[in-house]
Amino acid sequence: MAPLSEHEQKILDEIEAGLKSGSPRSGPAATSPDELARRFRLGAFGFVIGFALLITFFITQILIVGVLAFGAMVVGIVVMAGAGSGYVAAKAGDKRKKRGSPFEGWERALRDRYRKE
Repeated sequence: MAPLSEHEQKILDEIEAGLKSGSPRSGPAATSPDELARRFRLGAFGFVIGFALLITFFITQILIVGVLAFGAMVVGIVVMAGAGSGYVAAKAGDKRKKRGSPFEGWERALRDRYRKE
């Protein structure tokens, strides 16, 4: 492998410093399961409030109540789906760390072939 130039080494050092100083909650994979569960409960609560507003709309026939009901239900579902997918991604990340990438053997063979040449 060729050594890095001075400019490339400087960029690499900046990237490493940014990663080391970054907050631990910088991405969805870094979100704790407790935080994801809280988001899911919040979304479920929003959906229930929206459903209650929908029933209120059917009783009162006030259009703005129906619009608010629809909005609350959609937002609740989106928040629940985001929390659920984050939870699944976090669990999949844990499994991936344990067993490795599905292409790990293929990658290793490819790298070994090009190192020999």
